[in-house]
Amino acid sequence: MFLLCAVCLLAILNTMKTVLVVFTGTGNTLKVARDLAAALPEETEIIRLSHRSFPEEIRADKVIILYPVYCFGLPAMVHGWLGLVRFPDNPLVYGVATYGGLLCAAGIMLKKRIQTRGFRFSGHFAVHMPGNCVSAYDIAALEKRNKMFAKEAETVEKIAEVIGAGRKSGVRSNLGWLGRLMTGRVYPAFMKDVHRSAKRYEVTNACTGCKLCTEVCPAGNIWMEDARPVFGERCEGCYACLHLCPVACIQDGPKTASRARYHQPEVQVDELTVYSIN
Repeated sequence: MFLLCAVCLLAILNTMKTVLVVFTGTGNTLKVARDLAAALPEETEIIRLSHRSFPEEIRADKVIILYPVYCFGLPAMVHGWLGLVRFPDNPLVYGVATYGGLLCAAGIMLKKRIQTRGFRFSGHFAVHMPGNCVSAYDIAALEKRNKMFAKEAETVEKIAEVIGAGRKSGVRSNLGWLGRLMTGRVYPAFMKDVHRSAKRYEVTNACTGCKLCTEVCPAGNIWMEDARPVFGERCEGCYACLHLCPVACIQDGPKTASRARYHQPEVQVDELTVYSIN
């Protein structure tokens, strides 16, 4: 009887599909998505959100939305996509945030966004990864980054156990009411200015005109004129262009020139272009 039940359960899992929708800039969230997809027992598909991939409908038994925390909230593209997408199969919907500083109320924001659309919010998780906002702080030391990566593997396994079983989970947040207050104050200002934020970027004479910045920008906000990058008004603030430039010629303010660049070491740069599916 036990063997029969196990066979039946395996057959059910083999017919289930989980879609992982990922927004990533420098690879942290894509790394988590890949690890989570590998740990889940059912069939999985990873979809990268970008100006080239913005699905209006997803058919799945479970949907997992993975995103980096920006200014204590959601990336603008994720926020906008959640207002448009359709889930006709009424899936379980989970959220997974990667964060380098404070999570604050980002998960609560995602929960409200999902429930406002009438979707079945089923839980939210968070994974601590190295932050990349070098206009505000330097990249964490290598030893600290390696500890985060080791912890990421453990955290993802625990997340996979919950989602794989279809169980519900709560929403993790930082600082309680203070975290909610910080999200409520900081995030609206971020959303107001983020799309124009690249207008302040400077490109040094080290630029070789390689065009990589145009390929890694998830918003399609960069193009070339006279072999130099030009920035529009659709920026997501992900810093992919700044960190992935092979000669570090893109700067955001006076401090970034002396600060290290970062991308998730297990994600190759060419895998972060908008032409790479996952």
